Amino acid sequence: MIYKTIAAFFVVAFVDFPLYNGWKKNHRTIRHVGVNGQADPSSNPSCANTEEDTMNRVPMDCTLVMAQSSIPGNSGWGIFTLQSQAADSVAMDGDVVIQLVDLNEKTARGMRRLVWEYLWDATETGGQYEGQKVSSLIPGFGTLANGAAKGSNLKYMADRKRTNGNLLHAGAGAFTYYQNVTWRYSKQVNAGDELLVNYGKKWFEERGFSNTSIVEQANRSVPYLRQNGYCLDNVIAGKESKQPYAGRGAFAKRNLAEGSIVAPIPVLPLTRESLELVKKAKDGKMIQTYQMMLNYCFGASQSNILLYPYSPIINLINHASDSNSEILSPNVYLRWSPDSNQQSASGTPTRMLLEMVAMRDIKAGEEILLNYGEKWEEAWKAHLQSYDTFQSNRHPSAWDLDKKINILPTVAEQQRSQSANPDIFTSCFYKYEDSVGLQQEQDQGRTVFRWKETSALLSSPRYLRPCLILERIPSQHNLFSYKVQVLNRPGLAKVERIPKASFPHVVTNLPREALVFSDKIYTTDQHLPTAFRHEIGLDVFPKEWMN
Repeated sequence: MIYKTIAAFFVVAFVDFPLYNGWKKNHRTIRHVGVNGQADPSSNPSCANTEEDTMNRVPMDCTLVMAQSSIPGNSGWGIFTLQSQAADSVAMDGDVVIQLVDLNEKTARGMRRLVWEYLWDATETGGQYEGQKVSSLIPGFGTLANGAAKGSNLKYMADRKRTNGNLLHAGAGAFTYYQNVTWRYSKQVNAGDELLVNYGKKWFEERGFSNTSIVEQANRSVPYLRQNGYCLDNVIAGKESKQPYAGRGAFAKRNLAEGSIVAPIPVLPLTRESLELVKKAKDGKMIQTYQMMLNYCFGASQSNILLYPYSPIINLINHASDSNSEILSPNVYLRWSPDSNQQSASGTPTRMLLEMVAMRDIKAGEEILLNYGEKWEEAWKAHLQSYDTFQSNRHPSAWDLDKKINILPTVAEQQRSQSANPDIFTSCFYKYEDSVGLQQEQDQGRTVFRWKETSALLSSPRYLRPCLILERIPSQHNLFSYKVQVLNRPGLAKVERIPKASFPHVVTNLPREALVFSDKIYTTDQHLPTAFRHEIGLDVFPKEWMN
């Protein structure tokens, strides 16, 4: 079961941003449609999309769409499937996770809606060692899909390993290394079903939802979705971008005609100061920087307001400036959707939507590139010129070592080694709650538990915890199993914390795949004082929001 997380100091009702109340924009109202796709008789038929609009937004071979949620009330957008899908088949893969580290209680009030509704527990994504208090932002399905306490039809599959180790170039720390997020269908779904994530019963209780108001199943008619939805699978995650220092990229899944909508981009408003981060440098000085999330937000240098985009895969779209090379030229631009800025009674925007539009015909497999703006490009060029090359002396990361080392050293061997990495420690996948049912043996008067793989143990970062390798035990086929002392870590659930009276807690028979190297807090690239930070420029940024 997976749960969204809540910061304790935000357990208050979301207060509207008064700064946003002044923005007015013409918009087309989406017709209210109830569950099962039945139209509200009072809706205005003139608001329906034309056939040309439909082809522009939902290609015939599109399988996933974003549309107004079918859940009653102010549920915002939702994700729907246009085809029946089998249980355990892939719904979406390759998206990213952005780790938010040690949020400041005062400044983070400027992103209170995001914290209250959209952040995940970092132990679900493997990001718990990035700082003292870490929350995870999972764009795409992790933000856009609505939730259910029961009856969900999506399950989150975290890749427990990142896609990069420490980089030795100017892009180090500028983009997240937590990628390859996969969402699968947890059960059979039918065409028209809304995709729902398990938020957990507690999430609903804390927000005052009664048992009768919790939806177990929701859907719309496929004709309605094709008429009113936006295709979500025009863009897919790819491997390395053609742009230098950019990491991975996003690519066209199908041919996209000039003027067609490549992707809908719903956005959440927050303040620039909410992403401020104060760090202590190695020389002891305090430096002010920003969360990595800033690099994924739209904004303007003259404004304190940022817009966080959360459509699937679009956070992998890289920058390209206007040039003579068609390969590296931008092929999409952004505009406000006529469906944007549906306002609440208080006048605050509750549905803010951008559209990413093809500037020219785009071929299937072509990388999607967006011009981030002059200010961004100037900042990046300055970063390249001033980039500190001290990183060439950095130790390999935990990710690097996990790829290279198959036989793990014991604590005694590490202590004797002159080349041990001071920024790395060993973690193991272990569920203390299940220790009661494990086989036990006695070793020099001490109880030793025999490790056993239980359901989803090796794919659940929440069970990852520090451990000390005491002994390496030969086994079949020139492999080894390991005897370890299991330790506690901050953030463990009460049932997973080993009582002091039970220390040392020793477990044997761990296979290599149950042990991984982990980076100590604040040592990965995203914490580099030289890491690039700048918002993405938005040409259509509202003038009313300028300082």
